[in-house]
Amino acid sequence: MHEIGPEIRRIATRLAESERKRAEASAFIRSSLPGLVRKAEKDVPGPFTIAAVDGGLIKKSFHGFDCALVRAAGVSMRYEEGRLSRTEYWPSKAPTPVPKVFEALSDIDWAYLSSLVRMESEIDAVLGCLERFRPDILMMDGSIVPHYSDRPSSGKSEAYTIYARVLEKYRELYSRAAESGAMLAGIVEDSRSTRFCSMLRDETFPDKGRELTPEVSACLGSSKDTNLLYSLLETGEMTAPFPYAASVPGHIIMKDLGEHAIKVSTFYIRTARLDRPIKVDFLGGNPDRLAAVLMATASQHPSYGLPVPIIEADNVAKLSEADMERLCSHIASITGNHSLGLRRDQRPF
Repeated sequence: MHEIGPEIRRIATRLAESERKRAEASAFIRSSLPGLVRKAEKDVPGPFTIAAVDGGLIKKSFHGFDCALVRAAGVSMRYEEGRLSRTEYWPSKAPTPVPKVFEALSDIDWAYLSSLVRMESEIDAVLGCLERFRPDILMMDGSIVPHYSDRPSSGKSEAYTIYARVLEKYRELYSRAAESGAMLAGIVEDSRSTRFCSMLRDETFPDKGRELTPEVSACLGSSKDTNLLYSLLETGEMTAPFPYAASVPGHIIMKDLGEHAIKVSTFYIRTARLDRPIKVDFLGGNPDRLAAVLMATASQHPSYGLPVPIIEADNVAKLSEADMERLCSHIASITGNHSLGLRRDQRPF
């Protein structure tokens, strides 16, 4: 067995020290901000229907063109008396992947476009589920607001044209969800956000208590939200909701989306004993009821606490390399060209 080197020991020691400081900061924050954390109920009154949507993407560059294979799928689950009573799928339980082909793209535009076509397919699926299932809660895997990294810089590129179309579909989603009374919820599985910590550090969090110590403030400045909240929240607890973009004045995506997106809020909830807290962005409805639904529908695995409808949507939507290989074989059989791949993918050694 290889001996652990001094550098690895230093890294491990530093990480352990960071966790110790977060635990101390969490204890101070809980005592200083009594309104920050609250219990999430698990009993949901009355029957309810959840629709969840996820999208799959696999992409590959070829000689002369780029290809993205996308698939979005929705699942509706009806719960009555605390039990699952009915499951339905949109557009089906095994939707056919859709190929998207682009020519003469730069590497930057290709990165934007591949993400945007997946996003557009997901929004189409969300709109389809909203119309077909009329759910009480409509969940998306990921935020209900596009990420700023998906915004192309140029207004003249093909990527920006699709981005503008995606924005319009988001606006339509916000309006139609409000009209139907459905609550929109974005379930962010692996959030890297620091907004919660920033709001605490800058003392802009709603219902703040006494001032933070310099040590706690420094800890907040070096922590991601979920790192801190893993220590701060117990299983079955949630943070108080806070505005999605409150600490980001002039948030460019919010400006692009307009007035509807300004009403998006966020909270974190810990649904499983060994899992990190989940970031939840939501629009409309009662956040405490949403938290209760998340607790009631969370996976029973102690280290993976995502809601079951999201897990099922992911299972239906995900794609594999085999799906792309089948597409390549179909193209090659029609064109007669069996050397579509890039040279680096065809090395004989």
